[in-house]
Amino acid sequence: MLVRRTSLICTFLFGWISLFGNEGTKWITADLKDLESSAQDGDSYAQAFLALCYIHGDKGLNISFDKASYWANLSTETEHWLGWFTMGYLHRFSPLGPNSEKVGQFYKKVFKNPDGILVKSVSTGDPVASYVLAEIFTAEEVEPEINSDLQFAAKHYANSSNLGYGPASVQHALLKLHANAIEGQNIEIGKDLAGGVFILKEAAEKQLPAANHFLGRCYFKGIGVGEDYKMALVHFQAAADRGFTTSQLIVAHFYAYGLTG
Repeated sequence: MLVRRTSLICTFLFGWISLFGNEGTKWITADLKDLESSAQDGDSYAQAFLALCYIHGDKGLNISFDKASYWANLSTETEHWLGWFTMGYLHRFSPLGPNSEKVGQFYKKVFKNPDGILVKSVSTGDPVASYVLAEIFTAEEVEPEINSDLQFAAKHYANSSNLGYGPASVQHALLKLHANAIEGQNIEIGKDLAGGVFILKEAAEKQLPAANHFLGRCYFKGIGVGEDYKMALVHFQAAADRGFTTSQLIVAHFYAYGLTG
């Protein structure tokens, strides 16, 4: 009877997970108001995810590292793994960084958590967890304690992308566009210009500034598409308008050198 009851409980629990997904999928598909409401109510995952939205300009938000830092800090107050990761990411850039030591500390704290929460989250199919794992395994800041593994990271970027997480899609696209030029590493992904551009276009439709930026580069350099300065400017401007600083500099150069047509 106990075995049967345990079996029923497991079936119920795993059926519930399958039916309702996981935290990452939940917030990827949620609208911004629900995400903000849960973050304000103290949901640590929602707080860290909202911070990532401000970092990447996800869900139509303008990029703001100040707001990202605010929400990431709140998430770390409960020792949440995604809060730790987000704080590490923020220490790569101003105003908190660049501080490679802090990046490494936070990333290793996520990966080496004795409860293995990150890996467990990946095993539930959490796209955000897969993205985080990929980011850690491409980070120089965690070496030599954690050896970078681009092959492993590429699989998790692809998995996260296929499950709908936009920032992972941008990384997946870049791997397809530049696979043959990544330090000679065999990542078993193959150069796929058309595929990379297609993924960037899909991510741009989700209003991700980084996708617009790299699409702009594709049009400017003729990578996977015909060289087209006007289209390049359209995408650089779209990214710049949302706070993507590199695109802002490029747009300024477009006007300075008369490349606007």
